[in-house]
Amino acid sequence: MSTSPDTFLAGVVSRKAAAELDAALPAGEVVLAGSAPADVFLVKGVASPADLSQGTALAGADGEAARKALAALGWDVSVFALCVRQGEQALESESLALAMEAVDPDLVVALDDVAAADVAEALGIASLHFGDPVRVAGRLVLAVDGLEASLSDDARKRRVWAQLKSVQRD
Repeated sequence: MSTSPDTFLAGVVSRKAAAELDAALPAGEVVLAGSAPADVFLVKGVASPADLSQGTALAGADGEAARKALAALGWDVSVFALCVRQGEQALESESLALAMEAVDPDLVVALDDVAAADVAEALGIASLHFGDPVRVAGRLVLAVDGLEASLSDDARKRRVWAQLKSVQRD
């Protein structure tokens, strides 16, 4: 059985993106989830104990909440996620920028204030304001005020949901 040209091309793109990610990210030092390319790139500031113990970004309830929110907003697509800080280790802004290029998402979401600052620096913009999406290098970029923290605070949960709704797809 032969492979269709579209399937072959998708495989080539996927292998190229994986190689670019391997080159951009320090081996074994970044907690991530998903594969590249992906439609959505989620950036979490500090890896949680669940993320670290499972070796996967957004391994806890925040990951489930992010996936449900994206689906509800019309972004039920491929997702790549990473944590930019793990204990004393922090991903350099150049590495984060290269990772974003390798993943080539349509949407980048910084899930907390640490991620927002790191994403802004990686993209070379002054800052990201919670709930105020911007276009940078052809991508929609949004910061929200602490997805993980909002899971235990109803007022914050409503605020984060309102911020996420700013990138709802029609």
